Amino acid sequence: MARLPTALTGTVDLLVSDVYAGAQTPAHLTTVEFYTAASRLLAPDGVLLVNVADGAGLAFARRQVATVRAVLPHVIVLAEVQTLKGRRFGNLVVAASAAELPTRWLPRLMAAGPHPAKVAEGRELDEFVGSLAPVTDADAVPSPKPNSSLFER
Repeated sequence: MARLPTALTGTVDLLVSDVYAGAQTPAHLTTVEFYTAASRLLAPDGVLLVNVADGAGLAFARRQVATVRAVLPHVIVLAEVQTLKGRRFGNLVVAASAAELPTRWLPRLMAAGPHPAKVAEGRELDEFVGSLAPVTDADAVPSPKPNSSLFER
């Protein structure tokens, strides 16, 4: 089970989970138990950001979104368009909070960047996750390894 400092309980406005061992996120940092411990550190309107790397089909990322949503009710995903479609290996950022996220201005900002990206939320996110179950300590696996050629660009 994930153990995080309790002295910070409820005091953090932003918590970023961007942890890799080599090119993979360790299994124990991908579970309901981990995200529950992390969420206890958040202020009432604090935001958890999770960097999720995944490949074609996004099976790992879809379960990560299901897992975060099991802990925090307001969730969006930010990703480059082709990555979000599951066409190639890439990173998605899951943003979550107990409070509603300020997303009205975000889609325009994401689309205008040098690498156009989008925001998935609401019904689109429901379809992205489907009926996938959240990850628990009992069934956690590390994130997928990227193909070694990915870093040869």
